[in-house]
Amino acid sequence: MNIYKFYIYAYLREDGTPYYIGKGFDNRAYNKHKKIPVPKDKSRIVFYQTNLLEDDSHRLEIKYIKLFGRKDLGTGILRNMTDGGEGSSGRKTPFKSRGPMTEEQKLKIKLSNIGKHNIPYGPMSEENKEKLRGPRGLMSEKAKENMRKPKSEEHKQNMRKPKSEEHKQNMRGPRGPHKKRLPLD
Repeated sequence: MNIYKFYIYAYLREDGTPYYIGKGFDNRAYNKHKKIPVPKDKSRIVFYQTNLLEDDSHRLEIKYIKLFGRKDLGTGILRNMTDGGEGSSGRKTPFKSRGPMTEEQKLKIKLSNIGKHNIPYGPMSEENKEKLRGPRGLMSEKAKENMRKPKSEEHKQNMRKPKSEEHKQNMRGPRGPHKKRLPLD
């Protein structure tokens, strides 16, 4: 295995200035990020440093982000939301430990997913089926039919009306006996 597999890359604006600095290996520079758009024009993805050890890539990422500065902090031009140097280099594990998952960790994940997202670790219990159906059960055929009917002009006009302050307050934020509502301000 090549331990010198990491690199530092940048996404460039049309004027050639970077808007994002990252570190990665394999195809990381070309893969989707959470909030940063990957340039459609692949020539706007440049590699500042290649053939690095992981520790070196962390240090250089921090250095480049500091050099160009971050927009959110008012120190520069980058859209990075951190100072860099963190991350698990592609490792996808819900546990904070380094290295491969133990059999116990794998079992915990499997058990927590039983009945969720149609994962085939066993048949879904009736209790979980009821939870997925919701408190009123499955929608009746009559309810489905009512939803398909065209709406009247009066109904459409009512939906377009501005909402009252009372209505806005009722629709605002998390509700329930154990949750606080958000203030209007």
